[in-house]
Amino acid sequence: MTHEPNWLLDWYFDKLTGKNVTYLIRDHLKERCRLRIAGDVHHYMRHSYVPSNKPVYVQHLLVNGCGGAFLHPTHVFKNFKEIYGTSYETKAAYPTFEDSSRIALGNILKFRKKNWQFDVIGGMIYFMLVFSMFPQCQLDNILKDDTFSGRLGTFFGTVWDLFMYMLGCSYVSAAGAILLLTIAIVFVPSTVSWKKRLLIGILHVSAHLVAALILMLLMELGVEICIRHKLLATSGYHTLYQWYQSVESEHFPDPTGLRERIEQWTFGLYPACIKYLMSGFDVPEVMAVTRSNICKNGIYPCS
Repeated sequence: MTHEPNWLLDWYFDKLTGKNVTYLIRDHLKERCRLRIAGDVHHYMRHSYVPSNKPVYVQHLLVNGCGGAFLHPTHVFKNFKEIYGTSYETKAAYPTFEDSSRIALGNILKFRKKNWQFDVIGGMIYFMLVFSMFPQCQLDNILKDDTFSGRLGTFFGTVWDLFMYMLGCSYVSAAGAILLLTIAIVFVPSTVSWKKRLLIGILHVSAHLVAALILMLLMELGVEICIRHKLLATSGYHTLYQWYQSVESEHFPDPTGLRERIEQWTFGLYPACIKYLMSGFDVPEVMAVTRSNICKNGIYPCS
């Protein structure tokens, strides 16, 4: 009995561990070991030897780790066939290889559904990465192209320019990227060499950076198009509250001046709370007005 099934992990990671156990099994027990059992990997797998003329140092290999708080895949080990020069075949696996593969593929969408709180964290990280690049006021080069391919090329060219801007001028975003890179490298398994950990971390963070920049630019384009078609930023921050006031005065007249007295009694909190709550529900309008004001008044080239 050992802590982890190194016969599987050594095969998967292409390494060699457990030399003392191997020496014990091969040189001391000499084909008397009937069963090797281990846990740590959270699934169930049982391999039995394939009868042959070769010496059989271990007859059965058993992973019994189903008591863990989460489940490890089994399909990644389905090609495991040999150890100590003996061939083995899979007798049982839980989850089955098919179920394990289906669960792993389903995690792409189900993870976000079951762990929706992570979207809040991811959104904060993405916002930190592109914080210093809001707003993008010069988007004419993307919108003026007549062909889809031209717009697509200009779009990704702008993404590249934003990436270089982040490295050269956007200190907040660059600091966020460095912090994310450090975390990404730390979370790579320690069994991987430092060069591979660094490469995986850089690729991981680069993918997130590209995704954050693309999403930011798409949002900016959407707001810009709405502004040009006069769907947003038409009258200020409190458009929804102004509409509410017009409907209220039309359908709920106040001949006694009750609303005015309530405003005086609450020191102005009564209309102010409604006004700013409605601004909170009208986020696109607030974004569009803020963006228009910043673009009109100008911003510093670097932040």
